Amino acid sequence: MGDPKQCEADWGNRFPVDPDPMSVASASILNFFAFRDHRLGMVSSALGYLQRAFQAAFDTGQILTATIIAVNISNAYAALNDHDAALEWAQQGLDLGKPTGWPGALGSCLRQTGEVMLALGRLEAAQAMLDEALRIYAPMQNSASFVLVLLPLGKIAIGRGDYARAIAIYRQAIAASREFGLLDGIVDCQIGLARALWKSGDIAEAENEGATALALARGDNNTAAEVETLQLLTSIYMSRGALPLALETLELAPTLASRIKGYHLPADLLQTLADLY
Repeated sequence: MGDPKQCEADWGNRFPVDPDPMSVASASILNFFAFRDHRLGMVSSALGYLQRAFQAAFDTGQILTATIIAVNISNAYAALNDHDAALEWAQQGLDLGKPTGWPGALGSCLRQTGEVMLALGRLEAAQAMLDEALRIYAPMQNSASFVLVLLPLGKIAIGRGDYARAIAIYRQAIAASREFGLLDGIVDCQIGLARALWKSGDIAEAENEGATALALARGDNNTAAEVETLQLLTSIYMSRGALPLALETLELAPTLASRIKGYHLPADLLQTLADLY
């Protein structure tokens, strides 16, 4: 769904917004509306559709579909910075996916669980999950699914201070994301690349890549990523002593975040804003 508004114009009127929950098509229809709203930055609305889609898929015996939807629910909660709920849904997907042995579903669950554990600071547990996902995806290295595993691996490299590895991972992931048309992946990779460059001390290049990330987030209507990028750019500006610019940049974040129903501003962002004041 590259253009959610055009997709809605083409397909929205063809689907009922309240399909029969026992219809085998119900989960797919609700998932369409969820993906549309998520791409429009309406994460809370997307969550409502996703939870209904999950129940419809589960009740009609579509275990593979239910597993993938559980991963999407986890991802939506993670976008709202509700990592406890994100972990709960990732685990639910994992519990459904493991008995099936389906590589695509199981790999997605492991990747998502690893990402959430990483956000919660559980580095070793995250690495174990991601290593298992890589093992499953090893025969599918030229796939979008394999590319998505690279993103949290870059974060782990940053967490361990291996900035050169993180930079290499993100550059590889950006190129692959472009190849597969993964718009969200490109934005996340650009943010990661800018962060890795900043941590490595390359402030000028970090600022350039951060500006690119911000433009991509805005072009993709990804408000949560825009807030994250503004926070990162603030840190970069502070590194070179541009405190007025840092304050001006970070002041944009709370207003943007207020557009996302249910979004939790990171505590460190609020602390940085207070310090700048």
